[in-house]
Amino acid sequence: MRCLAPLLLVGCSGSEPRALSVHWDQPIGAVSPALLGHNAVWSRGGLGIWDDATHAVRPDVDALVTALHPGIVRFPGGSRAMLYHFDETIGPYAGRKPQCDTFTGQLDPTTWGMDEALQYAEQRRAAVTLVTPWGDGTPERAAAMVAYANATSASTITIGVDANGHDWGTAADWAARRATNGHPAPYAVPFVEIGNEQYLSLRPGTNVCGTDHAFTQAERLENGVYIPSTVRDVAQQIAKTSRLIKQIDPSIRVGAPALTDVLGIQKDPATAISDVDANLATGDAWNPTLLALAGADFDFFVLHIYDFSTTPDRVRLADNLATSIDALRSLGATQAFAVTEFGTLFDGDTQLNALISADFVRVAAERGVLANLRHILIEDQPSGLFATSAAILGDTHLQTPGYHAMAALADALQPIAVAASSPDPQLTVLATRDDATDTLGIAVIDRRLAQTVIDLALPLPAGHWHGTQTIESADSLTSSDVQLEQTPIEVTGTVHLVLPPNGLAVLRLTTIP
Repeated sequence: MRCLAPLLLVGCSGSEPRALSVHWDQPIGAVSPALLGHNAVWSRGGLGIWDDATHAVRPDVDALVTALHPGIVRFPGGSRAMLYHFDETIGPYAGRKPQCDTFTGQLDPTTWGMDEALQYAEQRRAAVTLVTPWGDGTPERAAAMVAYANATSASTITIGVDANGHDWGTAADWAARRATNGHPAPYAVPFVEIGNEQYLSLRPGTNVCGTDHAFTQAERLENGVYIPSTVRDVAQQIAKTSRLIKQIDPSIRVGAPALTDVLGIQKDPATAISDVDANLATGDAWNPTLLALAGADFDFFVLHIYDFSTTPDRVRLADNLATSIDALRSLGATQAFAVTEFGTLFDGDTQLNALISADFVRVAAERGVLANLRHILIEDQPSGLFATSAAILGDTHLQTPGYHAMAALADALQPIAVAASSPDPQLTVLATRDDATDTLGIAVIDRRLAQTVIDLALPLPAGHWHGTQTIESADSLTSSDVQLEQTPIEVTGTVHLVLPPNGLAVLRLTTIP
């Protein structure tokens, strides 16, 4: 039976509160807006952001996205980026070409192009991580994409002719085209990922977009020849692409895919071999080979962490992120890390997703991750693959439990994470503050599988504090029917709260002069 006592009272469970430990004077990491990110793809108008009929952002969706405060978005997608030709999506609508949606296998004529997406991110004050095409991509095509986003008219860099005979001109040419299309200033995109999950040879089973070839992420087409994406080929392409991109924009940070997870199965980063390398019996372990051949040329590992099972312990998925980072560092990796996809295949629209989302932000802050993007911002077709993981779901724009969790975190969390712990390792805590310790943001995440209420006591810095406490909970981990309770609080010394089973507590507190 659920305790019905007021959320700030102690003693609901009949026991003394369990003490959480917070050391407000011990910083352990940073909480940048980039830890509160979402994937946003190009197809079907960003899966519901854009109205192709009016060539405008949907106002109702915009209001929901604005309230979510996304710190970073990923464009043009993951798998859907692999055949994306940015140069065919810019300029006057009449001159644009439909792009290949690798999920559906069909051409999509949406007018939500690269400028529309980057300008929308700019308006929402969200950073962007670009994903370059791979299936028919080249280092020169990737460099032109970055040049369109970030180059200046003063650039003297020649991109040149690629292996397919296409002349990509100069970086200044693309800066001039961007200016002609209405955005003279660079977009200042901070991150670029070279392809997506090239270690995974999963095929959708159908030929794509009028071709006689099934799409896979684990090969690329060069001069009419399909080349398997062995780790050696991937490393060589990443090194070449990164060097060219950094001539155009030395400040942009380049990401390469780490192999730590395949279809939701955790792999040993030291020994994991890709599908292609296994089939060809190269014996090349992905991550050590990538480090050896391209480690000097990329700035961060791209991590994708999933769970495809239906077990309750999926709620602890963020532990896989911590384990993966630690394992890659043990290989001698000095690169940073960015999580650009994470989630579950099933139950994405339940409280499970809300708890996982909050816990990933915690681990990202503790491990110094550059960016952390959940899958996915919006999905207009709830029946699609991974669709229920969307923050905003379907034509009714349902705000899923993950939406509420991310919105609460975006409103509460402060820039400095401090040391915090609990007596139960499955009850995790993220405690944050501003520089002056005048504002606090706290998240308490119940990853326990026991369906019991827990009384908690959390110490605060000296002073008198006021603000709000939001509790999100559900009768079961896989329930989409969540309870949201927001309570004003005023407290000195210690915050006492009663956390229901499967609960997430988010507090934002400010000192009272």
